[in-house]
Amino acid sequence: MSRYVVILSLAVLTFVGCQRTEPKPLAERLLDKMIQRCKVMVPKDEYARCENPPGNTVRDAMNALHEMMVSQARALSIDWRCSKHGWYLICNQKHLSGTKNVIYRLSSTDDGSDSQILSVWSEKW
Repeated sequence: MSRYVVILSLAVLTFVGCQRTEPKPLAERLLDKMIQRCKVMVPKDEYARCENPPGNTVRDAMNALHEMMVSQARALSIDWRCSKHGWYLICNQKHLSGTKNVIYRLSSTDDGSDSQILSVWSEKW
């Protein structure tokens, strides 16, 4: 009976061990995140624009996605004028529906990296 339990336990552990997959490299994880962000910005019928064409390097794909997201963001507003004041960026954005005044604040992330976040501090329509 104990042999049967040992053999069954080894079989289960072997099966579970074979099911593990290696995590993706950092560059691929960053590209996946960029693709997700791109899909948030484009209309659903244009999701294909966010996919990485075959043959592109990760760097080329990320640069292309960045350029497309910048153009999408620019298309959202007619005019955007900003001035920097210390850790704050004050922007007047003219939209079709009127003018929006936004204060953005640059702050460090909580994950201990050198990354920083530009977040909306205050806004007024």
